[in-house]
Amino acid sequence: LRMGRKKAENKPREAAPMKVQKGATPPAPTRKAPPEPTPPPPAKQGKKAQKVDKPGVTTTTVQGKKTQVQALTQPATVPTTTPVQTPDPIPTPPQKKKPEGKWVVESNKSGEVVRFNFPIYGIRWYGTDRLCIGGGGGAKYGMANQMVCAHTKKGKASHAFHVPLQYDSESKIIWSLSDVHGPTKSVLVGHTGEVSLLRLQYDKNCVSKVASLSVVCNEKDPTRKFAAFSPSGKIAIIAQDDSTLACARVLDEDLKARGDTLVGHKDRINDLSVAEFPKALLAPGDKASKTGRWGTYALVATVADDETLKVWSVLNVAEQAGNKSAKELCGVAAADCKHLPTRTLFKFCSLHPTGKKVYAVTSGMGSPSFITVFDIQGTPAETPKKHGGPPGMAYTLHCRAFKKITDDSVTAFRLSEDGTYLCCGDNEGVVYVLGAEGLDLKYKNKKLHDCP
Repeated sequence: LRMGRKKAENKPREAAPMKVQKGATPPAPTRKAPPEPTPPPPAKQGKKAQKVDKPGVTTTTVQGKKTQVQALTQPATVPTTTPVQTPDPIPTPPQKKKPEGKWVVESNKSGEVVRFNFPIYGIRWYGTDRLCIGGGGGAKYGMANQMVCAHTKKGKASHAFHVPLQYDSESKIIWSLSDVHGPTKSVLVGHTGEVSLLRLQYDKNCVSKVASLSVVCNEKDPTRKFAAFSPSGKIAIIAQDDSTLACARVLDEDLKARGDTLVGHKDRINDLSVAEFPKALLAPGDKASKTGRWGTYALVATVADDETLKVWSVLNVAEQAGNKSAKELCGVAAADCKHLPTRTLFKFCSLHPTGKKVYAVTSGMGSPSFITVFDIQGTPAETPKKHGGPPGMAYTLHCRAFKKITDDSVTAFRLSEDGTYLCCGDNEGVVYVLGAEGLDLKYKNKKLHDCP
């Protein structure tokens, strides 16, 4: 009984319910305020206060003899760290293997046959036993773009053909090669939109790229990239796709446009050739001009899709950028050659080393192919009085000889370095060798190539 009475005394009394009149809004229930945190008992003076591990309270140490206690309105929270998820490493794609130029040498009754694993677009002899070969098919087709400098003189090796020098043009296809300039061992290489100057360094076993020059290009058909050195090697003559010829200065470490442009053709140029300017073509009163490899002028021949063959003169050694003395000397159209059938185009041309005559190949769709020899003639012509000065020269192209080669289209043509032989190939893969003087057939082979 005593225990029950004590419990009843200690039990708090409940508030009596309030009477609410009919229709009145009952008051909102009141919430009890939360109890205030009780501070810890004061620490003894001169001693450090004990840390109290209670939520909502932090205790500081006594400075001197006083204890400072600070109560927090919110309990302390321990910061949680979210683990950072590192992304998986991105696998690096395997690098594409760089295409390599390869060739196989085979021997047969005709001699040695060299097969490359990329198309060949340019080939030039350098001396009597050296050969420069260039071509390519583009890296996206898995073909190399290369130029190889080969020797053809048989020594200790089992084959005469061996390659001491190679040049990799990376992603640029080699569409054409110029003749190698012997004294400087330089060659001009035609790419899409530019021409590069290369040097053959046999002492270092490498081919070095000296410089490049941008040219006008038709990207739909970039194969017609023709360039040639003047006899001195100081000037490069470059055929552009806007039917013009550009002259550039060949420096030790650069290739710079000189400023003179040959304008005369009305359609794209198919071929060009350069030779020394002969003394017979100089004006009688011209005593200042020199002839030979270091002569004042160089002779240039071009053929184009406008059915014309033209002969030009350019400065051979002048390096001034302002010199613009390139001019057309004479020309002839296919329609003027009575022996040629209609719808015939000049496809190839080659000047004789003496500069006195030019060989031209004409071919057309469904028409036979001819080789025609033109003599370059110059006769003194009086200069009009208003210009004054010594007498000038009038130039003409005289058809001296012609011969039908084949009923098919000729796809390649070259004159030997000494001007003795002519070599050409047709669309059926047949190769012809003719004497340059009388155009007599010296050799014919139908089994050398199985394509044009």
